[in-house]
Amino acid sequence: MKTINHEQGRLTLSQGFLNDDEAIILEKGYKFTGHNGATVVIVYYTFATEWSNHEHYKFFKSLENAMAWYKRQFRDRAIYQGRVWLTEGCPDEYPEKDRDGIIITTDDDALTEFDNLTINCEII
Repeated sequence: MKTINHEQGRLTLSQGFLNDDEAIILEKGYKFTGHNGATVVIVYYTFATEWSNHEHYKFFKSLENAMAWYKRQFRDRAIYQGRVWLTEGCPDEYPEKDRDGIIITTDDDALTEFDNLTINCEII
């Protein structure tokens, strides 16, 4: 299991061509004003044109709730990012490959990796 190092409470959830989806996590004791005690905001993007995306914000009281929502709403992005994290640094742990030498991972493997990397990320 790997851990993501994030700077200033930002955690990249999914890397896109134009923009990256991120979770912004406040330090303990701080809350976003006007959002019922939210400590985490997910910034995500939806398609607008070939050159731009629409930016959206969703506020949560905990990182676990934010990650569960993100996985439900953007399952395809979570699977893709989980596969990227699985194959990037440790090819020997998942040796099953297809005929072109590409590592095969299931959707469940990718979602498990997405959960492990994000939920185990601690705020300093």
